[in-house]
This record gives sequence, structure tokens and C-alpha cells, in this order.
Amino acid sequence: MEVAMTEIPDDVLCTSDCLWIRPGNGDRVRVGVTSALLDQFGPVESLSLPDDGQEIVAGDICGDLEFSSRSWELVSPVAGEVISVNQSVDADLLEADPWGDGWLFDMRLSDPEELDELLDPDEYLATMGE
Repeated sequence: MEVAMTEIPDDVLCTSDCLWIRPGNGDRVRVGVTSALLDQFGPVESLSLPDDGQEIVAGDICGDLEFSSRSWELVSPVAGEVISVNQSVDADLLEADPWGDGWLFDMRLSDPEELDELLDPDEYLATMGE
């Protein structure tokens, strides 16, 4: 996958399958998708997200994005409870501000040490072929 040098915020961790996690509020994290994913597959047609209060196990599918060419499953890299879903996120907001207002959901981590397994922005860009 060819990715332009994306400006990835310094305060996020990423997964090789294009999710970002923003830690920094105790055991609470915010989850979103990277701009690289959106750049690769084009406009989002629809998205489904987990429910408030849902328990997620690391490695579980917790939602998906529908593009015209394919669907992309959101696989959670961490375990925990969904404590807030972004009720205002839609395809337009997601594409306009994937690193900010286009966040998907907040969760309370079961095991904050799982964050140690994630990629920093430079490592993420390396997996994208930079």
C-alpha cells in the first residue's frame, strides 16, 4: 500500500490494520481509523460501531466501515469496555478529520499493558511502506 507521508499525531499509537488509539486519560483510550485506510479505499459509505457498555476482547471485530469497493472490519487491538461512542461521526466527518473529531469510540482498558504492543507513528509508517 502506497501512503503519502501522512501527518500522524504524536500522541497516538497505531495498529498494522489502520486503527489508532489515543491513550493519556488513565485507563481510558480513544479509538479511530487512520487516514491511510481512508486514502486507500476512498469514500466511506457507511460505518457500524460497537454499543455503549459493550465488552470487547482484543482481536474481536467491533465494527466495520463500508467502502464502495469493500468492507473493512475494525479489529480491536485491546480489550475493555466501550464507554462512549461518537454519536456525531459519519462518513463525511470521518474523512474530514480522522485523527480528531472523526474518532469512533472511547473505551476503558482491561489491561493497559496491551498498549505496549501497538506501533508508534514511525513504526506504523514503516508498516505502510515508508
